[in-house]
Amino acid sequence: MSSLTLDARVVPFPRRSRRTGPIGRAAGPAADQAETVKALVLRARDGDADAFGLLYDHYVELVYRYVYYRVGTHSLTEDITSETFLRALRRMSDFNWQGKDFGAWLVTIARNLVADHFKSSRYRLEISTAETLEPGRPQEGPNGP
Repeated sequence: MSSLTLDARVVPFPRRSRRTGPIGRAAGPAADQAETVKALVLRARDGDADAFGLLYDHYVELVYRYVYYRVGTHSLTEDITSETFLRALRRMSDFNWQGKDFGAWLVTIARNLVADHFKSSRYRLEISTAETLEPGRPQEGPNGP
């Protein structure tokens, strides 16, 4: 296991605990959690990969559950979840903090990816050419010859 180095710029991000519920409840009010998330988002927007990694650790479960509920398979859920964070990372420099939870932006990206997936893979009616009806030729069947 590698040793961790402390960086004065790093803002500690509280971890989830089964006894305390969502992050930040036991450690302090929700405002402290919002400020921590905001600081991480601003650092990630400025190019700090560690800050984005902490945001990933915090929100990956939320995005995964959201996508899995809609698609129902683990492999597709993993693909869409990873694509969600990849797109967020690519567009992080364009992100403008609007006072809402960062997770809402991630879920919006995931929602759009799920919709795109189902639009592109809709079931289409396919008829093989061997089964098409030929005009002028009698067809065999229960009512036919």
